[in-house]
Amino acid sequence: AIKKYNNFNDKDFEFFIKDENEINIFLEKIKNIGSLSNRNEKSLLDNSLIITKKEEVELINSWISKNKKVNYKLLYRATRDGDKTQDFHSKCDNVSPILVIGKTPKGYIFGGYTTINLDYDKYNNQYESDNGAFVFSLNQKKNFFSNDKKAIGFVKDYCIIFGNGKNSLQIENGILTSERHWSNPQGSYGNNLNLTENKNFSISELEVFHII
Repeated sequence: AIKKYNNFNDKDFEFFIKDENEINIFLEKIKNIGSLSNRNEKSLLDNSLIITKKEEVELINSWISKNKKVNYKLLYRATRDGDKTQDFHSKCDNVSPILVIGKTPKGYIFGGYTTINLDYDKYNNQYESDNGAFVFSLNQKKNFFSNDKKAIGFVKDYCIIFGNGKNSLQIENGILTSERHWSNPQGSYGNNLNLTENKNFSISELEVFHII
């Protein structure tokens, strides 16, 4: 017997094409399936311009939570929202948890995650512990947890600081223009981090996501 399905999926379907019109309908359905797949891929990290591969998202998901689904809402993008500290704080303060992702002009992708609410009025000029916080290098496919109780630094002249005096990751004012962003390979998040190409580095894009 010949079976015909107008609504089919990619797992199990049979079809019978009788004329040119049905061929066109079939081709349009195939086109729509491809378009839907592409949209899903692009929205894996809320349309991130930095993280574009499914396997990269899955790796970050595994670092944040091994037991539940992770959803991301884009809070801030430097090229869209401005690269000054006030631009960053206006979008990212008093939100938690957040994921910070940056990319250098040489293609190094790095970042950090914290569960602490970025309340600079409460914690200003202090360091706070965060057992869930980590920094990461996507090029190395590794993340690193803090080895002391000073995981996040609250200094409003900076965008965000991961670590204490030996800051493992420090994003300064002028995100897209500064060449003095800092990553200490011997910092609070362990030894031999090498999150980027050098201790001091430039940033071509920075994004911050709210984890929901």
